Amino acid sequence: KPPPHPHLRCNLPARAMVTLADDGTPAEGAKSSSQASAASVASPSPLRRIGNFLNFLTCKHRRSKEELNQQTLIKYDKLLAIGRRVPEKKQQDWYNRLAWWSDVKTKSGARVFVLAPRGPHGETEFAIDMRELLGFALAKMHPVVAEQD
Repeated sequence: KPPPHPHLRCNLPARAMVTLADDGTPAEGAKSSSQASAASVASPSPLRRIGNFLNFLTCKHRRSKEELNQQTLIKYDKLLAIGRRVPEKKQQDWYNRLAWWSDVKTKSGARVFVLAPRGPHGETEFAIDMRELLGFALAKMHPVVAEQD
């Protein structure tokens, strides 16, 4: 049994490793793994067809698209909740000057949202809780982007 490939998360065994030249042919002097036969080195590699390459990497540990979408929504809701919990005083005194909807519109008529992180007195070098600021920006954008449009 061949050893698992170190770059694959699901530890699938590597069947053949071939170094390819720029034109997709095996590079001169390239050494193949012990599993690759002379015929597989001489024939066109399936690695040339990048679109089909992912078909070779099937793993039962991958999450389905539905699971990934569900996890994305959960993360979105968590960040939105963080933004909604920002104290009103902090919003008024600081964050409203860091994230706002501009009155300017693009050529196509889209609104512009500005995010300009800086300190409470305009300092460019200041530690900011970016998760909270991004949550605040998301909470400010959400009604316009997700609910109205």
